[in-house]
Amino acid sequence: MDSLIPITIYRRQNHRVHTYPAGRCGAIGVLMRNGEYHFMWCRGAIKREDVPAGVQPVKLEVEAWSWEADFVSRRNYTTRGRHLVGVRIGSETFIVFYGDAPREA
Repeated sequence: MDSLIPITIYRRQNHRVHTYPAGRCGAIGVLMRNGEYHFMWCRGAIKREDVPAGVQPVKLEVEAWSWEADFVSRRNYTTRGRHLVGVRIGSETFIVFYGDAPREA
């Protein structure tokens, strides 16, 4: 996919901080219907208009995000207890950007 948005993801698991730099994202928690998390590979972010039809929407466990190299100086935190809207395409997930930012669910 050539429409990927470079994004750095910050998440916390078992009191350990995980930072996934732009272009090298990693495993991220996907909220399942039973309330548990299943970890899937996150490839980054994609614009809403570029999301293929019929893909599965998911809620992604992300504590903060930022543009490429902006992560050290400026983080955008998600509201505690909320998730970012994403999609599952095959065995990978993507954060969906609505305009210039993702939405919380």
